[in-house]
Amino acid sequence: MAKASMELMERKLDSLDGEQNMPFRYWLEEYKRKPAVVVQYQKIFKVFLEWTGKTPKQLVDEFDQREARNLILRFQGYLASKGYKNNSIATFLTAIRIFYSSQCEEIRGLKRKVVQPEQAVGEHIFSTEDLRKMWHVGDLRGKALLATGMSLGWEVGSILGMEREFFENLVKRARSEKMDFIAFDWVRSKEQTPMYGILTPSAIDSLERYLEKHKDNPSPRLWPDWTTEDAINDALRALAKEANIVTTGRIRWHLLRKWLKSQLDAAGLSEFQNKLITGTKIPIQTGHTFKH
Repeated sequence: MAKASMELMERKLDSLDGEQNMPFRYWLEEYKRKPAVVVQYQKIFKVFLEWTGKTPKQLVDEFDQREARNLILRFQGYLASKGYKNNSIATFLTAIRIFYSSQCEEIRGLKRKVVQPEQAVGEHIFSTEDLRKMWHVGDLRGKALLATGMSLGWEVGSILGMEREFFENLVKRARSEKMDFIAFDWVRSKEQTPMYGILTPSAIDSLERYLEKHKDNPSPRLWPDWTTEDAINDALRALAKEANIVTTGRIRWHLLRKWLKSQLDAAGLSEFQNKLITGTKIPIQTGHTFKH
């Protein structure tokens, strides 16, 4: 982690001093190398603690398996009543369950009772022309997000976890070395899957303009205004609507991943190379087909 991100993380953790916050701090310290995760969990827990009226220490001291399970299910109902979508609700509940598993024990009996992330049904298929129109109508942030998604083909969790300073340095290096493309190694946090990221000229240019405009933002996250999958999906839908794209199905971030995979296939890349670039889990037999 970059030095600036580490210092900011230490300040955030220091703000949790006090006996009542200790279980929360102990839990977040497990993710000190992942600032985006810490920021997201802090926001989620702020909502949860305000709703329960309890402190992290009270949650741990008063822990009871049945009561904790009921609390999670009631919180699910509260989020639904506030208009949260299934994907966001699932993100909230996952964080809370991880907290309990870390500081108490795993909460059992929730498998068929908590909402599940929405699955893709009747999806739109992006054409290159669709994406060109969407990029054209976007503001600096929208252009940077879209160009980055088209360039990397990463799943939404990895996009949300992008660290600002790392990608800022990538852009600076590309400019200083006069490189049209810049490649780098990355690890998909969801499954610890290795990835070989490549920023295209459009992504480099869009990120450079976006970062310059938001250079005073102290967040270690590249996209501090978007913290959930729903938020990213809504941003993509807004771009499609503004560009007057005639859609044939549902729009979500995963469609950019599918678009890039189809482009890589058309360019003649092997299955192994395609999966490595987009961060898709690679079966052992697929890896054996790669020719050095």
